[in-house]
Amino acid sequence: MGKISKVIVICISVVSCFALIGCATIFKEKTAGISFTSEPEGATVSIDNIPMGKTPIRLELIDKEPARVLFHKDGYEDKGHIIPTYVPLKWALGSIFPVGWIGVIVDACTGNWRALKEKEVHIKLDSIETTTKNK
Repeated sequence: MGKISKVIVICISVVSCFALIGCATIFKEKTAGISFTSEPEGATVSIDNIPMGKTPIRLELIDKEPARVLFHKDGYEDKGHIIPTYVPLKWALGSIFPVGWIGVIVDACTGNWRALKEKEVHIKLDSIETTTKNK
């Protein structure tokens, strides 16, 4: 096998490997750093009903699905927040080129191209006393 033939075989092998997995599956970070703050500070932040700590806090969250956040502080009404996901254009295009639709299918099925839409969440908690007076 000649030198050029070996190079072609190597190139085809590399492209074939990349065709089996999407671009985001290979290169994208699997978590996102999100900062949580509240007024007043010291509210417990729960992600999907799991207490993670008190505000202010920065957490690394898996970004394949929306994150359901609950803020709780004694004497204040609980507040919920959902951090939505989206598909950044760079991952959608990066999945198509150079490997074609196989990359799109793999990234879409695995959810690896999704990202959390917010990097900071700030919540103002309402005092239970204030809420009761306003009703």
